[in-house]
Amino acid sequence: MERSNKDIVLEYADVMWNQQDLTRGLRYLTPELAGSDAVEHATQAFEAFSDLRVDVLEPGPIAEGDFVVLRAAVSAIHDSGPFAGQPPSGKHLRWESIRIFRLENGLIAETWAMQDRLGLMEQMGAVLSTADQVNWAAGSDDSD
Repeated sequence: MERSNKDIVLEYADVMWNQQDLTRGLRYLTPELAGSDAVEHATQAFEAFSDLRVDVLEPGPIAEGDFVVLRAAVSAIHDSGPFAGQPPSGKHLRWESIRIFRLENGLIAETWAMQDRLGLMEQMGAVLSTADQVNWAAGSDDSD
């Protein structure tokens, strides 16, 4: 029985991110994508975060033709190494991601992501939260 594109993407997310098995995870990618910065991105995350977990959120994967869209919550502890130039913070982090995958002959050929990177950097303490800086009711900065 042939696996659906949804099944391939879900297996990839589990193997690559939850199991952190780079060798097996690369088997889900075309050689071109496996040779791109995808490996570097995963390696950086594995080296920076412990207890890294990707959980699929509703509405679950949506597939149309060669494309699969996946909404996920990512959680981790930033305690293993630097990430995005930030030393380990020891903080429990959570951010959301929406990723689009294009599959070709049963392999992931392209991927695009929208992630809450500002929220992630705020949680790590790399940038101040705008909620801490702005009096939204007055629409101005409270630091006179």
